[in-house]
Amino acid sequence: MLLIGLHMVALDAKGRLAIPARYRPLLEEHCQGKLVITMQHHGKSLMLYPENEFEEVARTVRKLSDFDEAEQKFKYLFFGHAIQLDLDSSGRV
Repeated sequence: MLLIGLHMVALDAKGRLAIPARYRPLLEEHCQGKLVITMQHHGKSLMLYPENEFEEVARTVRKLSDFDEAEQKFKYLFFGHAIQLDLDSSGRV
């Protein structure tokens, strides 16, 4: 599932992130609102994955070298900052 576009979002007072409304039904249908959010490789933005697709990407990332500095850093950012989330009834995580 590919969600395209750059979206500037803000956290609410409780630290929740609202998923853009046009994506909510797609995420509910595709992955029952089960998501993983992690940091982009440059560390300046977030990547949101349906949980099942995160697992597919993670299999590829696991194969990267632990001895190559750039690959090791990417693995650290990708896995070290990954958090499993559930979309709530108001479309927030």
